[in-house]
Amino acid sequence: MKTLNIKGLEEIFEKNLGDEYLQKAISKIISYEITKTTQELEELKAELKAFEDRFHMSSEVFFNKYSAGELGDSADFFEWSSLYRMYLRSSERLSILKSE
Repeated sequence: MKTLNIKGLEEIFEKNLGDEYLQKAISKIISYEITKTTQELEELKAELKAFEDRFHMSSEVFFNKYSAGELGDSADFFEWSSLYRMYLRSSERLSILKSE
């Protein structure tokens, strides 16, 4: 399998060498990834909300305290921390996908 050549695609578009088929294909891929990432974020938000309700603090406040070592190392806190990291990563991904 040949590796993905993002730089090559970028150069094709910079030099206006792309065609309609390529543009449509890339647009469909990006649209699919936006939809998939949005769904992932909604699922993560629901999971995070359950922890927020249970421990009476926002995920952001929790994560800052957890990262600073102000909270214990319980399995729940480890899971919450992992989910929040996934949420941040997915949020960044969605932002990049939606950027022009």
